[in-house]
This record gives sequence, structure tokens and C-alpha cells, in this order.
Amino acid sequence: MIVGIDASNIRSGGGVTHLVNILKYSDCNDADLIVVWSNDKTIEKIQEKPNIITVHTPLLNRNLFLRMFWQRWLLPREILKRKCDILFSPGGILPGSVPVPSVVLSQNLLPFEKMERHRFSFFSFIRHKMHLIKIMQINSMQNANGLIFLSNYAKKTILPFLTKQKLTCKIPHGIESRFFNNSKLDISKSDGKVFRLLYVSTIDVYKHQLSVAKAVVELRNKKVPVRIDFVGGAYKPEKKNF
Repeated sequence: MIVGIDASNIRSGGGVTHLVNILKYSDCNDADLIVVWSNDKTIEKIQEKPNIITVHTPLLNRNLFLRMFWQRWLLPREILKRKCDILFSPGGILPGSVPVPSVVLSQNLLPFEKMERHRFSFFSFIRHKMHLIKIMQINSMQNANGLIFLSNYAKKTILPFLTKQKLTCKIPHGIESRFFNNSKLDISKSDGKVFRLLYVSTIDVYKHQLSVAKAVVELRNKKVPVRIDFVGGAYKPEKKNF
């Protein structure tokens, strides 16, 4: 079996981490070959394996509209050219027509969360981009042969938007072993130690870093020895608020 992976819209953050690690840690025993299409920066992070081919596609390094053009019109030809038996879309959006069976992974719930989406200004490009992504993802899920959700909540939120019954399953993201710690922390017995928290993510309206910061201030006012570091980029309007 030859598996095609459309990572044309996997460019940063958790999407890249998921793609890189699922290819790194999967045995892929059921696949004779895996073909991955993506931009140069994402491909550079994928570990080389004998049965994995990464395809550098210049248009995927360009702007959103050129990437959409490639995915919708050129990817179907690539699928046939590489003789793929199935297409996996971790970005949640399929090309205009898929010549083989397809599976879509839902990783981005923001387009389906109206309240969170509307935290962006009406004149914000991101707000309208999220609405467009919602329409495209619904259309892709309608046409896919199978759907993968990260949680029961995601499945419960998205399925009402679909009119066709689908084969679905839940596969949560994994956690690397380096994040596990067997020691048990008791914040009530600090012995003078300051407990340090780390929030790694883009500062954005729907990430609620401001609420987390306020919560830490409340804990400190109650004499709880805690501090927090925020690491990541920022959406400018929310950065100003933060």
C-alpha cells in the first residue's frame, strides 16, 4: 500500500509536531511507501526513513492562495502520479476531487467554535479566514471516507454539521516520554521553593493567556509560591492587551 499525506497546510505549531512524530514513531508496517507533500521548512523536520518520500513543492512555500490552488488542482494529479492507494489529510482539508479513498484528521476546532471565533474583530482577516476554513473542512469531511477526531468533544461538536454518516474514530495526540515526571509535587509544602509554570503557545484571543496570568496573580496574592513564563509568538492586538 502507498499512503499519500497532504501536509500542504501544515506549517507551524502542533500540526508540525504531530506530523513529524507520527512519522518518526510509527512502524508503518502496513504501508510499503509513504509520500508526504509539504513546504520546505516542514519537510526539513521529518526524519528520513527508507519507506518515506518527502516531496518539496515550491508553491507550498508561497502565499495562501497559491497553496490552495496547488492543493485543489495539482494534488490530485500528484496522487495518481505517485500511485497512492489512500490519502491522509492531517490538515483537515481535501483537494477538489480525490481519486482514491481519503481520511481526514480534525485538529483545528476553532472554526467550529463560534464564540471563540468571534473574539476576533469583525474586520479581522483571521475571523473570516476561520469561517472559510469551517466551510472547507465541512465539505472535506462530507467527501472523506473516514474521519479521525482527537477527543469525544471534537466529535460531538463537528458531527452535527455533517449530513452524511461517516466511519469515525478517536485517536488523541500522544505525549513524548520526556514530558513525564514520576515525582509528585505538593504545592502546599513548597519549603521556600517557587513552582514554575510554562505556557508555550502563540498569544492569541482564544488561547486566554490573560486569564491564566490573572489566575497566577491571584495565587500569588494568596501566598502560593508560583510564577509563570509565557513563550511563543503573538497576535498583535492580543499582545497589546496582554
